[in-house]
Amino acid sequence: MKKKLISMLSVLMCILICFTACGADLDQYTETEEAETEEIEIEETETEEIEETETEEIESEEPEETETEESETENVSDSVAETLSDNEDNSEPVEEYDGIMFETRDIDGNIVTSEELFSKYDVTMVNVWATWCYWCVMELPELEKLNNKLSGKNCVVIGLLGDGEDKQTIAYAKELMQDAGCDYLCLLPFEGWEDIFIMDEGWPTSFFINSKGEMVGEPVIGAAVDMYEECIDSILEETGSDKTASQNVTGNDENVYRIYVVDQYSNPVVGAKVQFCTSDTCKIGTTDETGAAVFDDPEGIYQVHVLKAPKGYKVDDTVLETPDRYGDMTIVLRKKMPKKLAF
Repeated sequence: MKKKLISMLSVLMCILICFTACGADLDQYTETEEAETEEIEIEETETEEIEETETEEIESEEPEETETEESETENVSDSVAETLSDNEDNSEPVEEYDGIMFETRDIDGNIVTSEELFSKYDVTMVNVWATWCYWCVMELPELEKLNNKLSGKNCVVIGLLGDGEDKQTIAYAKELMQDAGCDYLCLLPFEGWEDIFIMDEGWPTSFFINSKGEMVGEPVIGAAVDMYEECIDSILEETGSDKTASQNVTGNDENVYRIYVVDQYSNPVVGAKVQFCTSDTCKIGTTDETGAAVFDDPEGIYQVHVLKAPKGYKVDDTVLETPDRYGDMTIVLRKKMPKKLAF
């Protein structure tokens, strides 16, 4: 009995020792696990802090980039504004067209506007005609010649077919113009055309329009071919748009000054009195059959003008200067406009 008791006590002691050891191991394991958990938490905390720091740095950098972008945008806007301002300052003023307004078609069916027609030329002659008008048809070839001649003066002839109301008449008009060799533009009538181009006095009638679309000068009634260019030249002269050179100078090897006087058609003007002056003295020469007055004075600068124009020419008191070397100078005198003709 005593031995059994001892044996039981021994077994109990062994069991207690085992439990104690397991508890120690469990405590040790628990402590280790807690330590690892703390380390993980620390690492996570540090990671979060780092991420927060990086986020703050990024956020702090973004305004700078935004400010830079805004600054660049402002600079670009300022640059564009300055460029536009410069362009506005350097742009030439555009003269507004506020004259005769209409839209129609030409005899080939193309749409034409009045602004498009008139704004391109210093003077546009609108010849209103009809297929039934004998004198209208007879002057067609001369109008084509005149139109070609006027191109050097930035002027033009256009037709307006007053009876062009139907296809048959338009086809006939095209045939007439083709037979006459006419290439200039011809318009078809439009609503209200008779209120602009008054045809009460006869056919054909030619009207003159400037680049602003304004009616200028007096209409020419009838087929007065000789008057058309003179009327246009007169309008150009009055408006300061004359493209005809009043003084052309070329050199020569004759050791003289030759002053040529011609009309607007480049024909020599015979018998014009030309005054040739220095600051002290003047000489007078008379133009010969070639339109020339010759002066053999030494090379220098002289004042020249037509002192007396022959009968039938307009007086021109404009004083011109020669170059300081020998040469030929051309002065243009204009014929007086004849009285208006009517048919």
